[in-house]
Amino acid sequence: MKVITRMLGPIDTNCYVLINEGHALVIDPGGPFDDLDAILKSENAVLDAIALTHAHFDHIGGIPSILEKHPVPVYVYSSEFDFFDDDKLNVSSYFGMPFRCKVSPTALTLPKCKIGAFELEVLHTPGHTRGSCVFLIDQYMFSGDTLFMGSCGRVDMPTGSYSQMNESLHTLKKLYINYIVYPGHGPASTLEHEKQWNSMME
Repeated sequence: MKVITRMLGPIDTNCYVLINEGHALVIDPGGPFDDLDAILKSENAVLDAIALTHAHFDHIGGIPSILEKHPVPVYVYSSEFDFFDDDKLNVSSYFGMPFRCKVSPTALTLPKCKIGAFELEVLHTPGHTRGSCVFLIDQYMFSGDTLFMGSCGRVDMPTGSYSQMNESLHTLKKLYINYIVYPGHGPASTLEHEKQWNSMME
């Protein structure tokens, strides 16, 4: 499997394109994805779906433009279905950039979710938001805004919870595979590095 990274949207959210045997999955498109079609063409791949680690505006901002050309399912944890049309829940209003979009989302299933040609292990990791999830596939972890290099996502916005974030980070700490960690913001890391150096995982 190949992972392609793009920083999209107003606060440089990491968007990931997974390519596997002619199929593609987009994770967290935070803004318009200008070269998505070029990537799909160069990889000779069709887009199967969009998967969201959570539904804050900086992770969903590119959905409308993608769906215009690729009417694919959008997967997110069910407790965040109402984030798309609520600029307070998706926190866009807090940043002075009110954003809403019409989406008919599909619920992620736990612990496994088959999305097109991809099978993800899905961990529900509330804390940053009530429906935050981490995706595991092969040796990769897509941690959204739950785990960053050296830190974690903020918990002071609607549906955030400090205690739930601590529990979620503890869940990740118990994983025994040294995943390559692809976060929602900032550089990639490894799970062992974060276990050793990230004070939020102590």
